Amino acid sequence: MKKFHGHNHGLKLSVLLEEDSSEQIWCSVCELEVSGEAYSCVKRDCDFILHKSCSELPKKFRHKSDPEHTFSLISEPPEFRTYYNCNACGDHIQAFAFQCDAAGCDRRMHVKCALLPESVECKAHNHTLHLYYSDSKPNSDGCSFFLCDVCQGGVTEGYWTYYCKDCDFGTHLECADGGGEEDEDDLLAAEKFHGHNHGLKLTVLLEEDSGEQIFCSVCELEVELSGEAYSCGKRDCEFILHKSCFELPKTFQHKSDPEHTYSLISEPPQHSLYYNCNACGDLIRAFGFQCDECERRMHVKCAFLPESVECKAHSHNLDLYYSTSKVHPDGYSFFSCDVCDGGVTQGYWTYYCKECDFGTHLECANGRGEEEENGGGEDEDEDEDEDEDDLPPELQLARARIRMEQQRINLEFQMRMSRQNAEFMNSLANSWKGLF
Repeated sequence: MKKFHGHNHGLKLSVLLEEDSSEQIWCSVCELEVSGEAYSCVKRDCDFILHKSCSELPKKFRHKSDPEHTFSLISEPPEFRTYYNCNACGDHIQAFAFQCDAAGCDRRMHVKCALLPESVECKAHNHTLHLYYSDSKPNSDGCSFFLCDVCQGGVTEGYWTYYCKDCDFGTHLECADGGGEEDEDDLLAAEKFHGHNHGLKLTVLLEEDSGEQIFCSVCELEVELSGEAYSCGKRDCEFILHKSCFELPKTFQHKSDPEHTYSLISEPPQHSLYYNCNACGDLIRAFGFQCDECERRMHVKCAFLPESVECKAHSHNLDLYYSTSKVHPDGYSFFSCDVCDGGVTQGYWTYYCKECDFGTHLECANGRGEEEENGGGEDEDEDEDEDEDDLPPELQLARARIRMEQQRINLEFQMRMSRQNAEFMNSLANSWKGLF
């Protein structure tokens, strides 16, 4: 029985046949498809499997991209690393990888990238492409990326490419085997979006295309079925965005901070443990706008909130305020939302009617009227349940997910209030200690 570095169970050599599985099987080490001879785990319910060639990988080796250092095989990213990307392709490393041993050197690469061939034949080009360990054709205008000549997506400077120097033809690592003449029209039609490396195509989403809700990768709001949207042309990439989000500016000025310029970023900065939106207070996990001069930032969806909205729970329009507009009379730094009764921390944006002293969270501004808020009686609840039973299963599932998300938001608020109360009591106790 064979053992493999980084896996605690025994492995057994077997031959995989097409009839053994109706699905593709992927190597747990290099993440490429497995066929033929392979080692699989002998423990029941353990899906670990690897190529026979991957079972013979060295624990340490030297790579041409960094010949003076040794690289060690690791079975998973180090602890507490929220963003551990490959220095070859730029994608996240989620399993086995090679990590540089040199002190102060943080270079690492997927196993599949470490074993890439030095030259490949590309269907979209008539010359052999050679592997370069950095961007070999920066734009003439000094931009830090060039367009892949197969998918038209950007290739960020510093990542590896396959490249023909004679023809100035370069590709992403994964695109080097793609793009025959039959795909040429599609490739030319692909467009790119700031912060996403693959080409995008404008499509019309149809209801029968998906049984689930689809959310924009940029603003995180729902993409309407039967509407136009841009989707990624790369296989297995789920990046999708509204047509309006595709047209977002890279920089703009916002009324909440008119003296400064905000830039569109595709993800929170590295080493940011808590990167929250200064508009709503929630975490920013994907695209956002970051001030070029200070630490202020906001979700894309918050940056383009309407300046006034109609609220079902109030008779007047609510106006957008860029800070809390009604501090609690006892001096606390938050007030209760007049729709959900949850706290709104001072400094975050609100929708507010000054005339009536009526304010809400940003997400509650389209909240329920008084009758709906109070439940509307048992008869209406029963009618609503009966109506929901008549809905298609996918819509029932969507409603259930919305209710679960609301419960999660309420729980997070309760935890936040508990934390603030604990901090206040701790501060009060320390103050009393200082008096004696």
